[in-house]
Amino acid sequence: MDGAALRELVRRVEVDWRGEDVPDDERERFRRDVADHLGPVVRARVLETVGVAVDVEGVAMVADLLLDDGSCEDERRWLLVSPDPWGYLADWLVAVVGRSYRRADGTPRARAKELRHLEKALRSEA
Repeated sequence: MDGAALRELVRRVEVDWRGEDVPDDERERFRRDVADHLGPVVRARVLETVGVAVDVEGVAMVADLLLDDGSCEDERRWLLVSPDPWGYLADWLVAVVGRSYRRADGTPRARAKELRHLEKALRSEA
């Protein structure tokens, strides 16, 4: 699926609320493309920024949910006009997954705080 096809799918999902339905096979193809092409990128970036591994199939499901999320109108509009819709979708997924993890589990922040205290203690001993 190229950028034009992604834009068309996003447009059709928006129209879906007004009666046109996006067939399951098209959604499955979209999820497969996300898992194959964006999944590894999103997984690496989330691991780098948040410190946790994510499943590429789960990333694909989140991408599908984002297309249906009525509260994401600005993001969906930007996806339609972006010169690199797949790149933007990857950025959007990294932001959403990272934010969700931080809200669901505060351990990375707690670990970072513990490390700062440990570093401070080690500096004071030296």
